[in-house]
Amino acid sequence: MRLVEACLQERPSSEIDELSNRAHDFSLSDPEIRYTTAEIEAFCGRNQVALALLRQAVQDRYCSYPALDSDPLFSPLRRATEFQQIHSAAIDCQRKFLTYRNQHRQ
Repeated sequence: MRLVEACLQERPSSEIDELSNRAHDFSLSDPEIRYTTAEIEAFCGRNQVALALLRQAVQDRYCSYPALDSDPLFSPLRRATEFQQIHSAAIDCQRKFLTYRNQHRQ
């Protein structure tokens, strides 16, 4: 939350960088936390960092589709080519998960 506060208060970029790095220390092991951290980074206008974290979350099977379509914090990123690639990967991740789940329900 300190990162969000720093962005809202338009603190110096060096302070935001430091808080961002600390936030990433917590998000390394859990793809859901990486997704949430990506939301915060996007909110702060740190689009490349947000996209990198989002890509990592999806690669680690946090299938964030269809949330990517409606998450307001990702609105500024949706037109970026990299976001579209991540979006496609999230759809594929979701499809694989549903296929696996359906095969193992029987």
